[in-house]
Amino acid sequence: MHAAGTLSSGTPRRHCRSPTSYHILRQSTYIDMRRSKNKASQTLRKLFKTSSSRSESTPSNVGRTSLQPEPDEQPVVQRVSGEHDTIPTTGTTLGGVDKADLDQAGRALSSLKTLGKHVTKALQSIDLTTKHVKSSYELWEPLLEKVQVFASLVEKIGGIHPYAKIASTVLLSVVKPVIAQDKRDKAMADLFVSMYDLYDFVVEAGRLPELDKKRLKLLKNMSMQTAECAYFIRDKAQVENFWVRAGKNAVFGPQIDSKIAEFTEAFKDLRCCFTEHGVLEIEIKLAILEDIRVTVELSALADVPGAGLDAEKACLEGTRQQTLNELIDWINDPQAPAVCFLLGGAGTGKSSIAHSVGNIFSPFRRLGFFCFDRSFQNRHPNLMFSTIARDLAEQNADFRGALAEVLREQQPELKRSMNIASHWNSLILTPLKRFPPAGPVLVVIDAFDECSSSRDLLLKLVTGSSGSLPPNLRILVTSRPERDVRVAMRCAHSDHLRSMDLDEKNGEARLDIEYYIRHQLTSDEPHIDGTLDDRDFQELANESEGLFQWAATVCRAINHKPAGRTLKERFRRRPRAAQGKEYPLDPLYKQVLGNLFKSEDAELMDRFRSVMAQILCTPFPISTQLTDELRRIATGVQESKVTLIVADMGPLLSGVSARTSPIRPLHTSFRDFLTDAARSGEWFVDLARGHSIMALGCLRVMNNRLAFNICRLETSYILNRDIPDLDSRLSTYVPQSLLYAACNWKDHLASTHPSDLQQELSMFLRERLLFWFELLSLLKCV
Repeated sequence: MHAAGTLSSGTPRRHCRSPTSYHILRQSTYIDMRRSKNKASQTLRKLFKTSSSRSESTPSNVGRTSLQPEPDEQPVVQRVSGEHDTIPTTGTTLGGVDKADLDQAGRALSSLKTLGKHVTKALQSIDLTTKHVKSSYELWEPLLEKVQVFASLVEKIGGIHPYAKIASTVLLSVVKPVIAQDKRDKAMADLFVSMYDLYDFVVEAGRLPELDKKRLKLLKNMSMQTAECAYFIRDKAQVENFWVRAGKNAVFGPQIDSKIAEFTEAFKDLRCCFTEHGVLEIEIKLAILEDIRVTVELSALADVPGAGLDAEKACLEGTRQQTLNELIDWINDPQAPAVCFLLGGAGTGKSSIAHSVGNIFSPFRRLGFFCFDRSFQNRHPNLMFSTIARDLAEQNADFRGALAEVLREQQPELKRSMNIASHWNSLILTPLKRFPPAGPVLVVIDAFDECSSSRDLLLKLVTGSSGSLPPNLRILVTSRPERDVRVAMRCAHSDHLRSMDLDEKNGEARLDIEYYIRHQLTSDEPHIDGTLDDRDFQELANESEGLFQWAATVCRAINHKPAGRTLKERFRRRPRAAQGKEYPLDPLYKQVLGNLFKSEDAELMDRFRSVMAQILCTPFPISTQLTDELRRIATGVQESKVTLIVADMGPLLSGVSARTSPIRPLHTSFRDFLTDAARSGEWFVDLARGHSIMALGCLRVMNNRLAFNICRLETSYILNRDIPDLDSRLSTYVPQSLLYAACNWKDHLASTHPSDLQQELSMFLRERLLFWFELLSLLKCV
């Protein structure tokens, strides 16, 4: 029985009992392997090579491989009496060594429900890894085979297969060039035993997709743990004297040994959990050499909320597999270029692919993600690297420790500076070079083409320094193939930068779009709504011409159910594709809008343009409720005209189903279409009109609601930060309309004609200005 241990998360580790471990110990104790070392090692290697077929000759009571909990059973063996102990006997020997005993010991290795001190002693007594195995590659090769078989078994399990593939790929890159350097490393031999036992047990069990959710999660953890372990060996093997972890390497040697031991215990814990009646939560032990317990003052780093990874934006499971596999291989290849541009036109699925890649690598806690979006004016290039640095620091202790040093050294300068180059070097490159984490660090910059006009320097930094980046840093940039991007890529060295063009992957896109359309247009109530046939799905996929956004918009339009229409009828009345256009989504938008609004109705069209101008002119998306309130205050009209316009625009806008949800275009191309008069024609939206309505509404809200001591504080002699219930008071006494108006009125005013607002502006400056300053102070906006 093991002594109770503790996982890094503080979770007590359960005892692991197995009579099989007792028997293999007894066998290894009495078999005198030293009498025939060469023949014994040959037999072991033969056993490893035939491990994939071992289950065929395994007795039913030995080597049980069910992943479901089973009671402990005694293996049936023939015994002879002895003074103190009994040992199995057979009639076949090899150089004084009972061959059947050796074979049974090998089979029993895969059936252990625990590994630890007993097996370690057995291995020491047999002395396999230190003297008899010709190379470590021969020792680890069977494990590689097991990992690859496991990856194939979980290929249809979407939540696990990407991690199994990563584990297989990275381990393969490690075994031959790295592990094979040394054949006498006991710590690595112990690690091999714990990994092999786990994978052999799982592979022999089979039927993995039928497991319960808890054990499926263990399979995912198993794959991630394997990848983390392989990352650690691969990246730390570059340290001088990695394999001589004593003497000259006294600084890093004990730390490396300690980390390898942690990995060994982690695989043992996972092995035990598969057969425990209650599955433990196992924390993935990340490849960090030391736990740097330092608290970074992250508030010194500007952060842009909402600009990070969004799991809901990822690809539909099972789609874009070829592209995702290419990107995963690029990230895991230590010799690959550090920067990759994923290019494609509007609606080709760039952002979905970026979020899918982020989803896959997020659990490894080395991901920085920043998504540009013109709907959010605060997503500025000057704030990108500080946001990414903060994300990485919150996830990874190695990076957090290195960043802490930089902040202590340079914090005054960094706090005052908004220089992109300074942030790039100080917040990203310097910490990674000082203390690089094991395994790839992935930075994703999504929708670069939506970055502001000051993106030139950012583009030069990413492309110009690609040859001098830390070896484990990978930067994925998604963008439309705009001219400045293409020019910068041509100027960069081809060895340091790669690109993928989604416009060239039209075949993959069309197949995936058909799968997506089937998923979206399969009715939940076929007896009422009817169904579509294969020809309908194929026809719609062909019309999409490889544009996921086109397919998504049409599917939403078809699913938008008018009364009395079946699915088939809505399909026949769907918007049609226009061939060979420069902006292929524009005709689709015109058709969808034409189905929603009668363009010959002048009053309705004026209301549409006015409401959409309001929605598109805000610095960030706001709710229907707030948009309506500011409109009523500005115009004096009490009807909810915003709701009248947006309620049926679900195919084009998000947030229309709830009055408190922010409204925004589902795709940037719709915003671009509406604000370009040459493209949209009668649907053109003039943002100046929206700014005028919002500016007037904001000024009237402030003139009516700003007041002295708005939060009703008992005293003015304490600092704002010392007021214990300040947030609660702000929520109680400052409504959302006043909060928005106080922070954003000036931006709207700058985009309109002040002469139209002279009366309200004059009143604000004469009677409410000081109260506005007070509110800004409470809101920490000054």
